[in-house]
Amino acid sequence: VLFRYNPLHDLESVVWLTFYILLVGKLASVGKDSLDTQMLEGYTGAHQALATKLFCDRSFRTFVMMSATGLQEENFAPLHPRVAQIAKHLEKMRSKLFDTYRNVERNLAKPVPFSASRSLCKKLERGLDQIVELLEDNDITVAIDDESCNRLRAALKAKSSEDEDQEVANIST
Repeated sequence: VLFRYNPLHDLESVVWLTFYILLVGKLASVGKDSLDTQMLEGYTGAHQALATKLFCDRSFRTFVMMSATGLQEENFAPLHPRVAQIAKHLEKMRSKLFDTYRNVERNLAKPVPFSASRSLCKKLERGLDQIVELLEDNDITVAIDDESCNRLRAALKAKSSEDEDQEVANIST
């Protein structure tokens, strides 16, 4: 079988999509905070820098996806404090996902049982509930527009070109 369905993939998509929405979009407002345009743009730049590392840098993404430690405090420091709180909750969710993958994939001869996804789903649901609680007190508006997506696409394209150049250099030596 070339590809075996793994119910954890669906839950993993929720985590990465939430990271994507939080970090790629343009920060438009944060609750009652009065942030001027320059501050919003500064935070948006910091968020998008982390998004670029997370979604475009293969080695960083692999490290985050394949390690128990994942994203560290220094990754959150430049973010708007409220966004950093949410990102930390998402990191905890990613960590629970990693632990579940590690546990259920010890024996690859067997399919991943749906019970693993049910257990993880409850844990991720609690994490999302905590994020909702944070947003109830201080809502965040993030606008995902063509400009935001194009900026990430450009970074991904540039990173792909760098990776290809590096692979060619490695083959040549």
